[in-house]
Amino acid sequence: MTWLSNVIRLVVIALAAFGTSELLGPRVPVAQSDRPPSATAYIGSRWAPVSLVVYTRYSCGFCTDFASMTDTLLARYPEHLRVIVRNVPSTAGSSEARFAIAAECAADQDAFPRYHRAAFEDA
Repeated sequence: MTWLSNVIRLVVIALAAFGTSELLGPRVPVAQSDRPPSATAYIGSRWAPVSLVVYTRYSCGFCTDFASMTDTLLARYPEHLRVIVRNVPSTAGSSEARFAIAAECAADQDAFPRYHRAAFEDA
């Protein structure tokens, strides 16, 4: 079993355990005004009890595969999972850096999920 399938298994276990439990207390949304722009780059429900932080590059084949897996999880658990996306630093001026900057701009405009999916298709 690969590390990636282990991560997916842990997320599914967390969703099963916490998605229906009231032990978590009140749900807290991702703050949009008091954090840096990259902190608003998420896909899924703002109120989700389970958050998965993903470090990604839009030109990485493994990241593309993982993004499609997280889309599957989000479709299965739409109210229970939030995927917070962080960009891995890359060389300034590269196409990867432009994708990362554009992702943060899309997050500022509440268009991150649509941009995120489109960027993986175009990379």
